[in-house]
Amino acid sequence: MVEVDAATGRISLKYLKQSPVSTGNHSIGVIMTLKFDDLWDTRNQALTELAIDLHSEASMVASVFTLLDECLDDYEKFFVGKTPLADLSVLVTLKGKNIALGCLSLTLDGLAQEAGALLRMLLEAIELLAYLRDVPGSVDQALNSALPKAGKIAQRINGKFEDLRGYLNTNASHLTLEYDSISHLIDRSSGGLRKVQVHSPSVLRTNLGWLASFTTMLLLESSLTLGKCTVLTNIAPVTTEAFLSKCSACRNDALHLFYPESVITKVGHVEMPRGVEQ
Repeated sequence: MVEVDAATGRISLKYLKQSPVSTGNHSIGVIMTLKFDDLWDTRNQALTELAIDLHSEASMVASVFTLLDECLDDYEKFFVGKTPLADLSVLVTLKGKNIALGCLSLTLDGLAQEAGALLRMLLEAIELLAYLRDVPGSVDQALNSALPKAGKIAQRINGKFEDLRGYLNTNASHLTLEYDSISHLIDRSSGGLRKVQVHSPSVLRTNLGWLASFTTMLLLESSLTLGKCTVLTNIAPVTTEAFLSKCSACRNDALHLFYPESVITKVGHVEMPRGVEQ
């Protein structure tokens, strides 16, 4: 039996329940042979849910990734090779997009807790974009492999993720036995191990909400950097201004789809990130 005290987070390991089968004079635990396709049962259920009952949520997440690709296209079309800020920021944006896609993939498999390790890197991408854009000398630091650590970057830009970063550091970024890190591994009804993280429509929707929230932060920070590139090069001002408006609208639409108005107002989600210094 595996027991976890929700109040204290203490773990009690006694014995794991088995469903024995008899083979002659011996009794062994039931072992099911998995086929490769069986590993994706949770994902397949999630994809079915997204195609029907969570179609609006799926479309919203897809639209965010579409805009990230459009953002990358604008970097390449207008600014790469014209200013080092663009050369660096396009790579940070693409890396952030890949990290966000990794979070989405794990979420479909019911592994959103494990995706927290990637989420911390996504936060770093969001803050690094702002740092490169807003902090004098930061581009030269990056070009000379002399960027400060993520915590120092967050301090320089007055980052808002300190508490979340601390939580992820304790429960997701490293392998620990804290309650929030391991409680989902235990079947509360039987006390045994939950070897498969089963699909839950409500949990999937919640996790898509946090993914959309942070991915649109990445999108907005990168679109603001496009605007800064326009200031530096005097290239494509109409395009970058229109794209920033499109990204802002996408973020607001996403947050209003996933969160009640009271939550959005309380945490200031609909506010734009720092503006570009003209």
